[in-house]
Amino acid sequence: MSELLHILFDVVVPVVVMIGLGVLVDWRLRLDVRTLAQLNFAVFVPALVAVKILESELSVAQLGAVAGVAVVHISVLAMIAAVVARGKDRAVLICAAMFCNSGNIGLPVAELAWPGTGASIMAVILMVQNFASFSFGVALLQRGEAGSPSGFGPRLLGLAKVPVIWAILLALLWRATGWDMPKQVGVPLGYLGDGLIPVALLTLGVQLRHSLAGRFQWPRLGLGLALRLLVGPLVAYTILSLWPQAPDVSAVILIAGGLPVAVNVYILAAQYDNEADLAAQLVFTSTVASVVVLPVVIAIARAQWG
Repeated sequence: MSELLHILFDVVVPVVVMIGLGVLVDWRLRLDVRTLAQLNFAVFVPALVAVKILESELSVAQLGAVAGVAVVHISVLAMIAAVVARGKDRAVLICAAMFCNSGNIGLPVAELAWPGTGASIMAVILMVQNFASFSFGVALLQRGEAGSPSGFGPRLLGLAKVPVIWAILLALLWRATGWDMPKQVGVPLGYLGDGLIPVALLTLGVQLRHSLAGRFQWPRLGLGLALRLLVGPLVAYTILSLWPQAPDVSAVILIAGGLPVAVNVYILAAQYDNEADLAAQLVFTSTVASVVVLPVVIAIARAQWG
């Protein structure tokens, strides 16, 4: 357990430090959080998702198996959250239950816990999470944007304007060709992908400073944390019991179930002006709480499938 805590402090504490740096920078410079959120939404997230798809070494069959379980997992969580969440922040709470930080926390934790295959499996979960968050998540959170489209048709048209959807489709198409990515495209794409984590966390810190002006919304935060950090791994374990996978796949999926709320939830909430303060608080508090939750989840995964 001490080894796991050491791993998690090496991963989680730097994330918290970056968020804190965003708070300090905004206190000094008064940054425009709207512009930062739009940069994340339109540039950095699509680039990172495309890079992860192109770099994945899993076969098509393995990709399908992991993606299938991941889709079932977030679907069940969405249904549970839709039943228990009420009020104007319902969309944010549903997204917080569904979408985990499978990128800057999930990838390194999976690789350190299961060297060799852990990061590749988590990368597939990252793809599913990003596709779902920038399709279903956008459809949910658009309701908070002034003048956002209503009705199925206009909302579907709105999804076609989401950059990350096109990044996923184009990356999958390019991978299917088997061609090498030209350096003139691959290198800039890599630079932009590498920029997501620091810029997104700094942006989160900027938003968090604004949200700290008021009280933390503890009743709603408590519900969101319970859905993500307690119900998440319980649902994952139940699905894996009913639909067994390879040991390493099962272990990484269970770990993903206990990851904190994705930064994408905040990015989308800020983009569509839908309870961004609550989203920022959920990302921050769940990241801190994961220092306690993730060691337990990893220990269970190793005992069951290690």
